[in-house]
Amino acid sequence: MYKKTGAFALVLTAVILTGCNGLPASSVISSSSTVESSSENSAASTNSSSSESSANSTASSSEASQTDTQSSANLEYEKPAERTGEHIVTYDPKSDIKITFEGLRVTLSGVNQPWDIDYVTADRSADIKVTSSGGRFTVTIDFYSGEDGFTTFRVYEKSGSRTNYRVKFADGKVCLPDCSDVAEKNMKVTQKAVEQPLEQVAEYVVVGADKQVVNTTLLMVKALSDEICAGISDDYDKLREIEQWVANNIYYDYPAFDRGVPEETLTLKYILENKSTVCGGFSNMTAALAAAQGIEIYNVHGTGAEGVFCFEEKPTEATHEFNFAVIDGRVIWLDSDFDSRKYYRQNGVYEDGKAIRKFFDINVEILALTHRAKYAEHRDYFALLD
Repeated sequence: MYKKTGAFALVLTAVILTGCNGLPASSVISSSSTVESSSENSAASTNSSSSESSANSTASSSEASQTDTQSSANLEYEKPAERTGEHIVTYDPKSDIKITFEGLRVTLSGVNQPWDIDYVTADRSADIKVTSSGGRFTVTIDFYSGEDGFTTFRVYEKSGSRTNYRVKFADGKVCLPDCSDVAEKNMKVTQKAVEQPLEQVAEYVVVGADKQVVNTTLLMVKALSDEICAGISDDYDKLREIEQWVANNIYYDYPAFDRGVPEETLTLKYILENKSTVCGGFSNMTAALAAAQGIEIYNVHGTGAEGVFCFEEKPTEATHEFNFAVIDGRVIWLDSDFDSRKYYRQNGVYEDGKAIRKFFDINVEILALTHRAKYAEHRDYFALLD
C-alpha cells in the first residue's frame, strides 16, 4: 500500500499485505485492517508477504464530492433452500458448470472446453471418475469419509491450469459451504454504487492525469477493445471475450507487490505497456475495455479469502478488487484476476497458463464463498476524451 500526495492525500489505517493489490488513495473511501491476496490458484500467494503501517485516515475533499449512483440491475437475492442438491457455478452457456451434492457424492458437469480436462484430485480420499459425452464433461467424486470439515478438489486441464472447488462435510454429507449472508450483502452493493469523480478516474488512466497522455491511452484502450470484440455484436459475448483476454494476456505482478504496489501499476497506461499488474489493475483494465463497448460495468472493492479457503472457515481475508456488469438488467459477476493463470515472479520468470472461466458470470452464491464486496464504483473513462 502507498500514500498519494496532493489533493487526494490520505493517511491509511495500519494494513498487513499478503499478496494482491494496493489502491490509489484517491479511490479509497474508508480503510480497515485487512490483508491482501492474489488469485485463488497462485501457489506464490502463500509465500509473498509484506507489511507497513500508518495513522488513521481522513477523507479528502475530492472524495467527499463522490456521489451515489444506481445501477440498472433489478435482481433480488434468493437464498438457496438447501446446501445440497444442484447449484449453478457459472451461467455462461459456453461453460454451463453445475455442481451437485448427494450424500458423499459430488458431481461437477459442464460444457467441454477446447483444452479438455486432464485429471482431477481431491484432498480427502475418494473415488474419482471423469467422463465426456455429447460435448459435456462430468466429474463424479465419491468420498470415503463424511467426517465434518472442509476439503478441496481440483480440476486440472491439459493446458496445465487448474480450477479449485471448496466443499463442506456436515452430518455425514457433503454440501455447499454457507456464505448466503455474504451473497446477500454482495447483491446489495450492486444497487448503490459510487460515481467516481473524473479527476480521480484520470488517475487510473495515468499517474498525474496529463490530458494528452489520458487521451492517447484511452484511444489505445478503445482500439484494443474493438480488436478483441471484432465480429461480435452481443454485449454478453463481448464481455466474455474481454474478461478472457485480460485473464489470458495480463500477468500478476509480484515484483510490483513487493515494492508496495506503486500506484502506476494500477493504471491503464502501465498495464498496456507492461502487460502486468495486480488485482486492482485487472479490474481497472477489464472495466475500461468493457466501457469502450458501451457496457455498464463497475469496479468492486472488497476482500477475498486466501488460497483455496472459503469465508465459512474464517480464513485470512485479503483486500481485493473485481467487477460486475449489468446487461439486460442482470448482474454479471466477473474476476479476470482469479481466472488468470499468468504470473510474473520475483525472480523475473514469467509463468504462462491458460485462463479458466469459473469467475465469468459466476453464481453469486459461489462467488460469495471467496469474494466479499464492500462498495462499488463507476468510472466514466471515456468522458475524459476531448
